[in-house]
Amino acid sequence: IGNDGTNRVNDPHTFTVTVMRQVGAGGPEAVSGVTVTPTGDTGFLTGTGTCETGTTDASGQCTIIVNSSSPGQASIGATADVPIDGSSISVSTDEDATTPSSAPATKTWVDAKISISPLTDLNPVGVEHTFTVTVEKDLGDGNGWVAAAGEAVTATQGGSLATVTLGGTCTTGNTDASGQCTFTYNSAAAGTLILTANSTLNIDGVSIPLSTDGTGNNSGPATKTWGRAWITIAADGTNEVNDAHTFTVTVMREVGTAGPAAVSGVTVTPTGDTEFLTGTGTCETGTTDASG
Repeated sequence: IGNDGTNRVNDPHTFTVTVMRQVGAGGPEAVSGVTVTPTGDTGFLTGTGTCETGTTDASGQCTIIVNSSSPGQASIGATADVPIDGSSISVSTDEDATTPSSAPATKTWVDAKISISPLTDLNPVGVEHTFTVTVEKDLGDGNGWVAAAGEAVTATQGGSLATVTLGGTCTTGNTDASGQCTFTYNSAAAGTLILTANSTLNIDGVSIPLSTDGTGNNSGPATKTWGRAWITIAADGTNEVNDAHTFTVTVMREVGTAGPAAVSGVTVTPTGDTEFLTGTGTCETGTTDASG
């Protein structure tokens, strides 16, 4: 039975079983019409191989197809009763090394995943943000998810701020011993940047493309929003003594692509020469109205 190999999870693998015999002084020959029984980790069998649905063909061969939805290993063997001159010889891939039969074959399933964080966040304009990308792999050896160090990571951008020049360790090198690298950006204007991290891992010859697209074990993309807020007070003026004056305070904000908007329900605290306050203004008795 052959061959050993490595697949990504949910990628079925076909083992080919070959049954041969040698009688007397004749040379080795393929044996057709033989029933082959899979052995070993048969829980991985799909039931669709020709060993399970029929017998060996003219080349003495049939197939065993295995698959796994999670990382791990399967050791698969085979047995058969080979007819020889009205009798039969039982053969197995579990026989010792003194026979021509092979050992069982081993299939390993592996997987990888990528995530980016935080997935959503808000920064004031002018404050730099760091996206942290984590790449992990499972080698199917029972150790579970481990850091994938030394992997290159790229970014695909979306949102109103795309496309911008990113900083961070992902742009200057690969993932560190923790399987992580960073992207950084600082926006001078309100807007939104959507970042999708991408990488491709090679595990024992298996190429695994990764993207933070929310599929499988991957996270979704990260959405970073920059916003700003401001407060104004008006108007200057001159009054006669004992003539009260009203200052109007306006609170505004701009978040992402929404444009400037008044902010209601905000508590405003007067500052400066507060001994002149009458205590009757709406800033002191309540919060901002619908006009901010």
